[in-house]
Amino acid sequence: MTNSLVAQIRLDYPGPLIGFLGATSPSSGYNPAATFLTSSLLRKKMQKGRMFSGGVEGVGVDAYFGAITRCLTEKEKTGVEQDDRFFILIPIQPYNPPPAYHYLAQTIGKRGCQIVRAGESMYERRVVLAAVADIGIVFNGGHGTLHEAVVAMNNGVKIIAFEGSGGTADKLCQAEREGEWAQADVYTMQCWKIEITEPSSILVARTPEEAVEMALGEKR
Repeated sequence: MTNSLVAQIRLDYPGPLIGFLGATSPSSGYNPAATFLTSSLLRKKMQKGRMFSGGVEGVGVDAYFGAITRCLTEKEKTGVEQDDRFFILIPIQPYNPPPAYHYLAQTIGKRGCQIVRAGESMYERRVVLAAVADIGIVFNGGHGTLHEAVVAMNNGVKIIAFEGSGGTADKLCQAEREGEWAQADVYTMQCWKIEITEPSSILVARTPEEAVEMALGEKR
């Protein structure tokens, strides 16, 4: 089911697909402006593909806010309606995204943010998200973000960790520097265990500009 769903998403949304991964309620160290600016600049430079988030508060909404603001700026300059190039990946109903997504979409004349349903739970949604992404950009993040990032990396997806944003992102930066994932940082929950097998999959960004260059393949 997961493979067929991922294939369908990729058919509906040709890549590159760039995911914003991060906490619903970010911890200390997180600066929403970094996510906002990264998304805004990425939307400005993207000629194809889509951005997406897991459809929750926090980092996801900050990323969508950046994309929408860029659309409004470009429309003001050109007079042409802009495509936000953004969707949210959420579990099947009854889960509904925070109202902020639809409110932001309506500011550019859309009825609502584009929604893709995947999985019966947040766990299953994270697995699909990790499989769909071509690149993942991590800001802050808790255990759920760690799960997404590690599953993605172990599937061969490059992860850009935004240094200084706290949480999972900073732990990933540490793993990249040390060349391994310290045993103390391995996270076990219920019946699943995740650990990094390919620290080389981690790229460290220190500015929004650097994160965008990495995401678009302009810098490695």
